[in-house]
Amino acid sequence: MSKCYTLAIIACILSIAAQAQITKGSVLLGGSISFENTNEEQRLGINETRYFSIAPQVGIAIKDNLVAGVSFGYGGYRNTVSDARQTLDAFDAGVFLRRYLELGKSFYLFGEAALAYSGSRQNSDEHSANNTVIKTRGGELSLTPGVAYAINRKLHLEGAINSVASVGFNRQTRTADTGTGIMFNQKDRFTAATNVSAQSPLSLGIHLFFAR
Repeated sequence: MSKCYTLAIIACILSIAAQAQITKGSVLLGGSISFENTNEEQRLGINETRYFSIAPQVGIAIKDNLVAGVSFGYGGYRNTVSDARQTLDAFDAGVFLRRYLELGKSFYLFGEAALAYSGSRQNSDEHSANNTVIKTRGGELSLTPGVAYAINRKLHLEGAINSVASVGFNRQTRTADTGTGIMFNQKDRFTAATNVSAQSPLSLGIHLFFAR
């Protein structure tokens, strides 16, 4: 499913700008959407996978070249093979602050700091008496740098290195019904990471702004 999320991140983020400089009062409206539906015949039966995600974003330039906003996201995954089924529902909500620095004609560097809360529920039901539910809740502070090129006064092409640095905390609970009893465990995890390698997750986007 990580590949699906990568495709969703690469999807275009829409907004509109009246001029090259992002002026105070400009409004950013954007987001991404992704879906997948596959059917594959296997020895155990038909393997059916469905995936959908949507992530809207709204921001406003509080100063020239400085945008603050909020973002939301939801992703759903369903996989069924014979009588076994796996589902995952995930969401996130957060705030971001993005600073643009003009390098010269049509080029910008930018840095985005984001604080987000996320949660997910994963359900694995292999047999009628065997069910496992995994719930995760947590928050993350991340930094994403990138470069933008203004193709024209309204259209920006952008490349970014997602979450080049981040810190976060999450709590995961696992409840399993084995048919002979209920098993429960809980795990807390704190993370601090940097992501600056050849395998860093790159994203591309097309951006537009509504200028005041």
